[in-house]
Amino acid sequence: MTVPPRPDTDKVPLDRLGLATALAEVALRALLWSLTGSVAVLVWLLEAVLGLVAAPIARLVLGSGDARQGEAVVLVRSGLALGAAVMVGVWAFLRIIYPWPVFVGWAALIALGLAIGLAAFEAWRRRAGSGLVGWLGELGPVLLVLIGMGSATWLGAPGLDAISGLVLAVALGWTAVEDARRGTAATAPPPQ
Repeated sequence: MTVPPRPDTDKVPLDRLGLATALAEVALRALLWSLTGSVAVLVWLLEAVLGLVAAPIARLVLGSGDARQGEAVVLVRSGLALGAAVMVGVWAFLRIIYPWPVFVGWAALIALGLAIGLAAFEAWRRRAGSGLVGWLGELGPVLLVLIGMGSATWLGAPGLDAISGLVLAVALGWTAVEDARRGTAATAPPPQ
């Protein structure tokens, strides 16, 4: 079975607007996680951090002029994402068994609104030509974060936040495995 091709954003250098948006997303998600303690927000934060650090790590390993840099970014990001998914998945599983309260105040709601706005802007910017379905597909984790934080806070069920975090961690790990498969297929020598 082959992995379907995705729009290749790994070979596109990060422009100034993209870098500013990525740094603002990481800062807002880190603030939101520190304010709430939500497992779902932690996975959402790790996703943003991994997207930001994979390209510089690949450039350090390969050098800036290597033609395989796009594939290396995919492999570096998938390796880091798989490790992060396992770590947060275990933590989310423990938080399901031993629930911990999630607190959402006005500051967290403002940070969440700004983070959702930045995520929507960046998804629109990356997927400008792919239509509404591709753009909304990028915002799936946002829905799980909202479900997790909302159920933990307003329903008094912090285990649902941990379940949302576990679902996001599994999705992050699954994407990492698929990206690694795609990256190794692209860099593997042809069969003899």
